[in-house]
Amino acid sequence: MSDFVQNNEQFKKIFFTAVLTTFMGQVYINPFGSSFRMSMAIVALTLLLLEFDDIPIMRTSIITATSVFCFRVFTDYVGTSDLYYILISRHLPAAIFYVIIGVLLSYLKIRDLKNNPVRLILFIGLSDMLANIIEVFIREEFLAISFNAIFTRLFVTGLVRASITLLLFSGIRFYNVLVLREENRQRYEEFIMRSARMKSEVFFLNKTMRDIEVAMNRAYSIYNELKRDDIPIEEPYRGQLRERLLNLSKDIHEIKKDNQRVVFGIEGLISTEQNELPMAVETFISMIVDNTRRYILSQKKNISIIADINYSFETYEYFPLISIINNLVNNSIDAIATEGYINVVVLKKDQRICIEIIDNGSGIKPQDTSTIFLPGFSTKYNPNTGKMSTGIGLSHVKEIVEKHFSGEIYLDLTQEIGTKFTIEIPSEMIELKEGPNEC
Repeated sequence: MSDFVQNNEQFKKIFFTAVLTTFMGQVYINPFGSSFRMSMAIVALTLLLLEFDDIPIMRTSIITATSVFCFRVFTDYVGTSDLYYILISRHLPAAIFYVIIGVLLSYLKIRDLKNNPVRLILFIGLSDMLANIIEVFIREEFLAISFNAIFTRLFVTGLVRASITLLLFSGIRFYNVLVLREENRQRYEEFIMRSARMKSEVFFLNKTMRDIEVAMNRAYSIYNELKRDDIPIEEPYRGQLRERLLNLSKDIHEIKKDNQRVVFGIEGLISTEQNELPMAVETFISMIVDNTRRYILSQKKNISIIADINYSFETYEYFPLISIINNLVNNSIDAIATEGYINVVVLKKDQRICIEIIDNGSGIKPQDTSTIFLPGFSTKYNPNTGKMSTGIGLSHVKEIVEKHFSGEIYLDLTQEIGTKFTIEIPSEMIELKEGPNEC
């Protein structure tokens, strides 16, 4: 099945090459006042043979020659009263030209010269000129015009058409490089954003394992206490409690081992900090802004997001920073009904890196300010599903800022419109190198 698909794709490319070359041959001049044509058809043929490097040159040239011959005979037959053998003799040399050009281009292996423009122009030009000379001999044009005049015109025409082919081919390659570079940039940004989310999940899985370890130790401690005879609890209730607590400890231990396997699996998928390269704050903030703009479009909202980097630094800790900023920015998007703005500000105060997320959304009610960082708190309601948000975003952000970075996060209560969150992190926790003293 795959061979059929491949052959089908090749046939489409050959057919397209033959048809385009045939029609390009209709834009021509007759330099010698005869049926000999000079057109841009050879430019189309050589350009497509270079671009479609999976189609055979000889087969494509033969099919193109047949297409050109049949089309020209047919159009002359419809438009003139000439006999068919006159039409055949008039256009057969053109078909021979395309077969010869295919032989020469294939023999000279022009596809191997894509990165050698001088030789490419020379070989295409010489192939063009030789094939034209053969056609001129067949048409007996030398009987009417001197050899030197014909040779000069064919030589110049061949080089000009070869140069045009190279320019067009180089333009196509340059465009493809730009498109590929943009696609690679988007893939890289998506990889970084996914890795940031995964790193964040690893952080909380590790926290969960620590909590499980504490719970397991407590359960096992109670089990040991119940083994003592001096505690006045009647048997067989004491035995039942011991059995239940021992099973609970075993279950907790199994959960911890499962979490460990998940953590090791995720960490194996993403690079560790030792293998990561540092990233400038402008770079990952730009990724967040671009990603957020695409998300805003999908939400059909009119929100402008602007990054104001007043202090530049490089860091190895961009994954957790992306997770923090992304979470807060997404909260801002949810808080804006239809249109508004979000500002991401980075600056330095004394020896602390400050990150501010400011929006003009609906804000946070005064009675909720003391509970917004608690797990489970949420004011988000999905009218389509009828479910409240899990409300773990801000609690996760606070956990990363305080436990991972030894920093602080707080809500600016003086903000009259919208919301302003400020994060302060000691510069030595994230900054790779010394920057200016203050912004």
